[in-house]
Amino acid sequence: MFEADRSVRGSKDVGETAQSREGPLGTAHPRVMGSAVLNDAGRDDCATDGDQVGKARSLSILVVDDERLIRDLLTAALEQRLPDGRVDTASGFASAIEHLERRPDSDVVVLDYKMGDMRGVSSVAKIVKAAKKGRVIVLSGHVTDALAGDLRRIGVAAALTKDVGMSTLAEKIADVVNGEQFFELPTSTEKLTHIQNRFALSKREVEIFHHIVQGDRNADIAFKLGISEATVRVHVYHVYKKLGVTSRIEAFNCWNAVPNGVSGGA
Repeated sequence: MFEADRSVRGSKDVGETAQSREGPLGTAHPRVMGSAVLNDAGRDDCATDGDQVGKARSLSILVVDDERLIRDLLTAALEQRLPDGRVDTASGFASAIEHLERRPDSDVVVLDYKMGDMRGVSSVAKIVKAAKKGRVIVLSGHVTDALAGDLRRIGVAAALTKDVGMSTLAEKIADVVNGEQFFELPTSTEKLTHIQNRFALSKREVEIFHHIVQGDRNADIAFKLGISEATVRVHVYHVYKKLGVTSRIEAFNCWNAVPNGVSGGA
């Protein structure tokens, strides 16, 4: 289900009681490399190695999954990839709530959407509330437009499918810590064609639009498309103008309003 980067260390499963592990961690996504967390403007707050020592910040991550093997694989891989920090685990919704009430300092909660004691979006909303300032990443076998919309509305930071690689998961953890959002939407050629025809978007504007509704920032779009951030801003301006929207949330609502399987025509 997930690609693991090393073998799992033995651990004692404590069932419904959350467990904690600490230890040396490996390399990480560049945005949190060396425990340096970027600020909202995208600048590295730790300009030099000396500054990094003084301003280093560790991450606290809670992995919630009712399958022990998945918990162990995720914990081992995250410990290897993320900077010095703590990875706790919980074996279900109830134990996750208990953990967050006892230790409300988790920076990120990685939550399996399909667990025996989960009741859909309402349970996720309770996790989001219990996590307080912590960011919640939901993992699901399939992220539909409707689910992504519901999760976005209740404050979830990211929704990913379970076939995501560990490199991508570590990257998204770094991104959400920095205040970003990401929703892995199914690519619907019909929906994109419908929106392109209805709003007279160019081919490039359609690409920009699809990245926008997935939660990508301008800098991310620029990197992925190999263009400058200034050019992305121009395209975003034209996309917003043609759609009659003023924000990424409104653009996402425009995408979500088009039903799946719609014909490409306007």
